[in-house]
Amino acid sequence: MRKKQSERTRLLSPWRSSPLEARVPLHLLRYMLDKGLLVEGHGHESGLNAVPLCDTHVSPVILERPWKVRFGMDGPGQELARLRSAIGEKRLDDATSKAEAFISKDTNRISTDTRVAAQGGGHDNVEDLAWVPAEWRAKSYTPEKLRSIGAPWVLSDDIAAARKDPQQWPMPGFAHFLTVLRGSMVACLIPGSALLERGCSLHASVTFLGNLSWNEFEKFVITHCLFAELVPGTALWVPYGWICVLLTRTLMDLSHALHVPYVCSRMIHDCPMKQQIVEFAKRATQEWGTLMGCDPCLSMSREALAWLELVDTTDKLQYADGAISLQAIEDVHDSQA
Repeated sequence: MRKKQSERTRLLSPWRSSPLEARVPLHLLRYMLDKGLLVEGHGHESGLNAVPLCDTHVSPVILERPWKVRFGMDGPGQELARLRSAIGEKRLDDATSKAEAFISKDTNRISTDTRVAAQGGGHDNVEDLAWVPAEWRAKSYTPEKLRSIGAPWVLSDDIAAARKDPQQWPMPGFAHFLTVLRGSMVACLIPGSALLERGCSLHASVTFLGNLSWNEFEKFVITHCLFAELVPGTALWVPYGWICVLLTRTLMDLSHALHVPYVCSRMIHDCPMKQQIVEFAKRATQEWGTLMGCDPCLSMSREALAWLELVDTTDKLQYADGAISLQAIEDVHDSQA
């Protein structure tokens, strides 16, 4: 037993020695290690609650539960595979190269984010929405504001880095897609409904996990949480109301992921936890903007707050396509001035 514990301590040391803001609770690290999620060749996946693969031949592309696709699969797998080319491989390569140069200059920095907003005018095809699941397009669950708060971001994380707090994500509190561009990552997804049932806010999810005993933690995780290994050629859907904790698995180089906030007023209005989700997103985006302290993050935070305020005060969408207009957001800005 002592030898096993010593080996576990050794394997977890890269994540345990990372900067304080990137450290996740030891229970979560231990669980993922033992389930074979952190270190290849160590642990086993028996009893693991994996995010299900989405196959439209078996089930619909659901909104409210996480799912994962491989790009070779029919349906959403083929559609989400178009996202990289829609943005442009050169733009993504430039973003990852700049991120690596930026992180290498500062030994204390383990993560950075690069915005790759839709440009239109022949520069990219993001706004064509060919990458959005066809089932969602047919029901008008389409993303909004792809040139501003709905713009894609490249997340670049160093060895043994983790994103555990909402303010460590661009546009926190929004549903999103994740697809790894380079490297290997693992995601733990925590349902907000299970947190609220226990009197915990969505904002304090990781703190809640860290305060549990091992037996309490294991019971909660087995009952409620989902896990996903992310490598190039896969994509993960994280719905509104779910909290994502993201860790890098590669111990040799940086990992890069494409993160696409799914800003969709129709979708958020259909969420059973709409009020809690909106309040969580308001607080998280404000803290993110303050933490970043400069544009584009500050301006994106302000626009997101205005958008969320409008969603919060609108009982029924007034727009035929379900989207909140830019003029409506500007009206909120004016009323708050």
